[in-house]
Order: sequence, then C-alpha cells, then structure tokens
Amino acid sequence: LRSVAEHVAAAHGASVEMKLPDGVNYPVTRNDPELTARLRPSLARAAGGRLIEIPPITGSEDFSFYGQHAPALFFFVGATPPGPDAKSAPTNHSPEFFVDEAALPLGTRALLQASLDFLAGASAD
Repeated sequence: LRSVAEHVAAAHGASVEMKLPDGVNYPVTRNDPELTARLRPSLARAAGGRLIEIPPITGSEDFSFYGQHAPALFFFVGATPPGPDAKSAPTNHSPEFFVDEAALPLGTRALLQASLDFLAGASAD
C-alpha cells in the first residue's frame, strides 16, 4: 500500500506520508438480534414489503465499531442499476461500481421510518 501511494504521488509530482495505526482490527459487523427484530417491520414498510433477507456475509466494515457501544443494525439498500444481475454486479468497493441514484429515496425512507418507529417505541409486528 505504501509503495502504491508513493508511486502514484510521485507520478503526479507530489509526495505522500503514510501512517497506518498499529494493531487496528475491525470487529465483526453483526446486527443486534433484538434491534433487527424490532426494526424489520419498519424496513419492510419503507421498502413496500420488498424486504429481502440475505445470509450472513463476512465483509469487513468500520460500522462494526458502533456495535461495540450500542445495539446496531446494518442493512443494504440495493442500488444496482436495472439490467445487471445484482449477484454479479460490481460491489461498492470496486472501481467498476455504479450506483443507481433512484435508490436514494428508498434509503432515505428506510432510515426515516426506522428512526421514527424506534423513537416512538414501536416493536416488532
């Protein structure tokens, strides 16, 4: 990583000083079961009932640090453009990733519905 950063910077007439923290390990990103059960109906309402549960995945995500301090829920909105198969489309960390901005209202609705229901004390249906 250091070599790539230094060479890219040099190619553009710049320099880079890279500092990586020692010993930073990302914990597992896990959804709190109680919070997930509580907010699943909220997310389903926001998605018009089109909620899809996926099997656990082993991706690394800095969101996991939040879950060490409070119950956490991580979900995907689904922003693959119409046409490509979502299972083979480039992921969000790929340079070939392309987001369908039509998914932004759904993401906004999902966060808003979950927040309002949580604050109102709504529980699972």
